[in-house]
Amino acid sequence: MRKEHNRRRKISGKNAFLMTGIIALLAPPAINFDTTRRVITAAFGQPVQCAEFSDTSPYDAIAIFDGGPNYGKNGLPFPSAITKKRLKAAAIKYTEWALQGNAPRHVIMLNGEGAHVNGSYEWVFRKYVAEVSKNVVVVPDGTVVSEQASNTSTNAEDLSIVVKRQGLRKVAVFTTQSHLSRAMILTCGWDIAANGFAAEEVIVAHDPTETPTINAYLNSPAVKRNNTLEFWKRTIFPYDTHGKLLTWMKDNFRQSR
Repeated sequence: MRKEHNRRRKISGKNAFLMTGIIALLAPPAINFDTTRRVITAAFGQPVQCAEFSDTSPYDAIAIFDGGPNYGKNGLPFPSAITKKRLKAAAIKYTEWALQGNAPRHVIMLNGEGAHVNGSYEWVFRKYVAEVSKNVVVVPDGTVVSEQASNTSTNAEDLSIVVKRQGLRKVAVFTTQSHLSRAMILTCGWDIAANGFAAEEVIVAHDPTETPTINAYLNSPAVKRNNTLEFWKRTIFPYDTHGKLLTWMKDNFRQSR
């Protein structure tokens, strides 16, 4: 009986997931044309930016989108390999700007699934800053802000709350290349003045010897599959600027499994 009940729950959940997608496609759309333009920009492989900035204008904050945690034997989360790339790239640029006298006031860590209870994300970021700067740059206490969310859409929403609360005017968003367009479309959808940085590009520019490793990663089957998935996720944004539907579908599909 229990197996049959679970089987029916799975079928019901999948049906709900599919029906939601069909309704979203058939319903009269309220198209957000700014988002549509950004989706098209991303589809042609061009960078998505929310605003035009002077190159000399310093960033008020860095925002790092989480790539999901790994878990140690003690059950506590620590950054995955993807998240470490994002943290390292952010640390490289933070160090570069700090040495120019323009250190961002805040480093906002938009942590995804899993409770951020052991400080490992902040510790890894600080470690990278120390390594890159050869211990010249120190991240002041109180600089790092940690926010909890379930996915990219809610990460962007949390970022908008922090931006408004702190009165931030210019934000540098860091994530990996395949994820950057979607993260930036959502960030722009919340009217955040931001520029995006692909972690792989930042790392290679800082240390060209990393090029073979980064290229192998970018050409891996896993990343190519993820690029395709990201493309299809972005196509719904003209109708779902803040990713609310994607969040609902993800949460309900997971609950049905």
